[in-house]
Amino acid sequence: MATPTFDATEIPSLAYDFTALQRQDGTGPCTGKGTIPEPTARQLARFDIAGRDVLDYRPSPFAPEGQAEAVERSRLLTAIAEIAGEEGPTRSELEELEPRALRSLFRWLLGVLKSPTEVGA
Repeated sequence: MATPTFDATEIPSLAYDFTALQRQDGTGPCTGKGTIPEPTARQLARFDIAGRDVLDYRPSPFAPEGQAEAVERSRLLTAIAEIAGEEGPTRSELEELEPRALRSLFRWLLGVLKSPTEVGA
């Protein structure tokens, strides 16, 4: 029986390409494309904290129209910016994304960073 081994090539890169998506304001394609550098331990810790802030958010049923969406979007942008650093997608590139695309990016990052060899399995 073979002994399991760690294969670092199974850890996916943090490459992203938003150019196939339309900007949420409808003015053309999104502009972000590149690779988020390997995060530091500090970035991972800050992403964990910001990610919990996103996942634990429960808007008030009495909040004004649109407030819950704005708060969620702000929290998503903050969490992603924590892991992206200065060389990942810029805040303006992230702001181009439709809400569903931004949520998907967050969930993808969460999966890749928490269980990198299980993503796509």
